[in-house]
Amino acid sequence: MINKLTEVYNNWCNENNLPNISADEHNRDQLTYEQKTFLNDFIEMWEYQQDIDYFIDKNLKTKKDG
Repeated sequence: MINKLTEVYNNWCNENNLPNISADEHNRDQLTYEQKTFLNDFIEMWEYQQDIDYFIDKNLKTKKDG
């Protein structure tokens, strides 16, 4: 899923003529309300997906070790 999120983000940066930098590194003072909203939502989804990936990895590792 992280790969899909990365693809969405890269496309969004290109469509908005923004540098392809980490989402939290954009200068929000130079962004529109819609762009800020997208970035906030994107960062939230990214963190959520990382939590899911961590949970899955941790539990798969526990099963292998057990």
